[in-house]
Amino acid sequence: MLIKGSAWGKGIQDGDKARFAALVTTGEQKMVDGVMVMQYLASTSDLSVPHLTELRGILGRGRAPWVEDVALKDMDVVLQQRNDPRWIAEQKEKAEQRAAVQAATEAELLRLGRSKLGGAGDTWAERKHEIDAWWSRVRDAEAAETWQTAFAQNRMSARQIGSTSVMGGTFTVQNKFDRRNAARSREIVLDRGAGGILARLEPTNFFDPETGRRRKYELGLHDLSATLLDSTKEPLTVLGQLKPYKDSIVVFMPVPTEDDAQIFHAITTLRDPDGTDLGIKRSSFTHLRFAQGSDMHTTLVDVSQRPEDPPKIRYGVTGRVQRARGEDEVMADDTDLAARRTNALQHSVILGAGAVQKVNEIVVAYRAHRSALFPLFAKWDGNTKRFNALARTTLRPTGAYLTESGEWRDR
Repeated sequence: MLIKGSAWGKGIQDGDKARFAALVTTGEQKMVDGVMVMQYLASTSDLSVPHLTELRGILGRGRAPWVEDVALKDMDVVLQQRNDPRWIAEQKEKAEQRAAVQAATEAELLRLGRSKLGGAGDTWAERKHEIDAWWSRVRDAEAAETWQTAFAQNRMSARQIGSTSVMGGTFTVQNKFDRRNAARSREIVLDRGAGGILARLEPTNFFDPETGRRRKYELGLHDLSATLLDSTKEPLTVLGQLKPYKDSIVVFMPVPTEDDAQIFHAITTLRDPDGTDLGIKRSSFTHLRFAQGSDMHTTLVDVSQRPEDPPKIRYGVTGRVQRARGEDEVMADDTDLAARRTNALQHSVILGAGAVQKVNEIVVAYRAHRSALFPLFAKWDGNTKRFNALARTTLRPTGAYLTESGEWRDR
């Protein structure tokens, strides 16, 4: 049953408002037009039975027309089901099955990554020759990358950034494990604009091999959300695969092949790594952190465990998921979050039948790319029905463009 938080809230008695908000909000905030807005739970399945029972009592004291009799009756049906021992056992079994399938997927992708890397052994030294050879191939492939090679292989990501709204500054983020405790909130810097994308292309902003210095937090170069384009969609239209943001600039950036994503993941798991070599690769390799066939409804959070720990900011580790078409969105559990990680290693699973919503969501670690074309900045022109390419530093049209169906034209 869907939670209609903002609508129900208008009919809640004054004495119940604080408790109502505590029950139906996630404790997370999401930036909307430059303002942080509290987020509501999506479904009653996100509430425990005691909390759902408490919510039913609050709604029962609410006022029409905001709180409808049909909503109360539906909630009674849900409560009856949630208290059924057979239903409880079925849900537990389903959760265990999902977790087992996910664990098997993680193991298989790691096995595949090491197999595709080549060589033998589970230490960095034992695989060094293969690592160096793979890295050389990856960088050469980046240098040769074109729009068509990435788009045709469903490896083109698209991120929209505002051309007029604030794209950077200082923001407050909550602690994932203690969201409602304001004392655990952190002030962070975040650069989401074109300049921030370009800053992410400088490897030494993430790791300076000479000094070991890392400037990610100082400059606000955190991971960013985007959409993975599907070149097989019918009708084929790039614009139709983007969220309907007005007056936005689109950042097009290729993501790795599934083979390279799996190899990179396998490399990061090797024992006794060469810290400098691994740091160079991590700071130079654009890749996906997470992927989901539906909107994640996620935001930046601090995942540090203790108040005295330094901040550890992550994007994509909270939010919601729609597991299959026709199902309601629910709060993402640990298995869903793990699936986002493995989806990033086999990104095709969020396209086609895996695309349960019109627009998917991926989380991208934007890093250096050897192609002169990418990242490609472009802006939609409704009159000519095309994306006009923009110069990276001035954001002025270059004369090159993309057609609505995703064909590149140099002029």
